[in-house]
Amino acid sequence: AVYGLTWFGQDGRFHDELLRKEQGVLDDKVDIWVIAPGSPQRVLLAPPKPRFNLASRFALASQVVRDEQTVAREGLDANGRRYRLYARVTYDDADAPRAAILVVADPRVRDAAHAAFNQRVAWLVAVLAAFGIALGNMLSRRALRPVMQSFDVQKRFIASAAHELRSPVAS
Repeated sequence: AVYGLTWFGQDGRFHDELLRKEQGVLDDKVDIWVIAPGSPQRVLLAPPKPRFNLASRFALASQVVRDEQTVAREGLDANGRRYRLYARVTYDDADAPRAAILVVADPRVRDAAHAAFNQRVAWLVAVLAAFGIALGNMLSRRALRPVMQSFDVQKRFIASAAHELRSPVAS
């Protein structure tokens, strides 16, 4: 969302107006940094109250812009708090790399969402399996009904024939 809602104008100015209007992106759940390399490095966008203490954010921003690479990793910040980081380079109108976007979030949110998704999938699989067993049972009973009827006819025929054979022998 940050990559699509921010840009550099022709004058080289960073625009984040759309990002600031978008509900739920700039909230207190993630730290979003946009850092332009150079001497000195410029922070174009920063969280009002950073949740994570990343000592290497400026070095990482320089590396991401220099190598034009995307970085995704997990680690511990300077306070020992787990984080998930996604860093990506952003470009100007001339497709020159201008800054790095760093998004830092608590991985427990992702892990909880993943666990909830897995639980829903497990319930869905259990319901579908139970439905499949019930449907298979019903269809197999319906398919085997003629066979069971023929066994009943055969059983009655054998019982009748045995009775007919025993009666003259007993007489």
